[in-house]
This record gives sequence, C-alpha cells and structure tokens, in this order.
Amino acid sequence: MSIKLWFKKYLLKNLDTPQSAVSEITANEATPYKEKKPEAEVPETPETKPLRKRPAPKPKLKKADLIKSIAEAADISPSKANLVLKIFSTEITNSLQKGDTVSLPNFGAFHVKDRSSRSGRNPSTGEQMEIKASRTACFKASKTLKNAVNEVRPS
Repeated sequence: MSIKLWFKKYLLKNLDTPQSAVSEITANEATPYKEKKPEAEVPETPETKPLRKRPAPKPKLKKADLIKSIAEAADISPSKANLVLKIFSTEITNSLQKGDTVSLPNFGAFHVKDRSSRSGRNPSTGEQMEIKASRTACFKASKTLKNAVNEVRPS
C-alpha cells in the first residue's frame, strides 16, 4: 500500500474530515512510491518448497533411566547399578583401545575401525586440507537384536 492510500485511509478513519477534503489533499501531493503489483505465484519446486518443520524429538533412554532399570532388574541399589554401568563402559573402552573386539552374544559386537587419511575442505573457508588417519569405535548389531528392533509390536 502506498503512502498516499494509507494517508487517505488514516484521514477518513481517524479524523472527521469530509471526503472532498481528503481527495483534495492527496491529489495535491505527488507520491514518489509506486504501488507494488501482486507477485505471481511460483510453482512449488525443490528450490522454492517451504522447509518442513522438524518432527518432535523421540523419547530417549537417559543414563539415570538405564541405572534405575538395571537396579530394579538386578534387585540392587541405584549406586551399585551406576557402578556396574561404569565398569561395563570402562572395560569395553579398554578392550577397544587394545584393538580387541568385544562380542556380546544376541546383542552385537564392538570393534575398532581404521580410517585412512584423506583430503577434505574447510567448510568455512573452502580451503583444501588433509584429514589425518584415525581409529573409530563401531558397533555391529547381532541378527537377534536387529529382529527384535524390527519386530512389529501391537499398539
């Protein structure tokens, strides 16, 4: 809406100015603005498609919940369950540092994977850089775990 139209509407709504006076005032003023034409609708393409809202976060099993579950299942205190969880994660970490594979039947296996060095780009500058070789911990789920996760449960 141009200033001219806005000014007319303002005068008519807020002041008891007769219509002829409003026409006279706005006719004498030259407006430097042109009214914008309505934009044509752009067909929806992947580039113009509006962004989707992120889905609500899924519930997570937090450490405190896991400790509580272990304590109830083993009929021990939560502090002892916390100690069990710390020992479990420490032993897996120590074994992986040595390069061993930790296999848990019907659950899966933790192992170390070597990554070779490669070239990449710095995302902020676009500069070419060398990414050094590294080792990473991996987990491969067992067939039993995969089937349990994919099992359809009645709602």
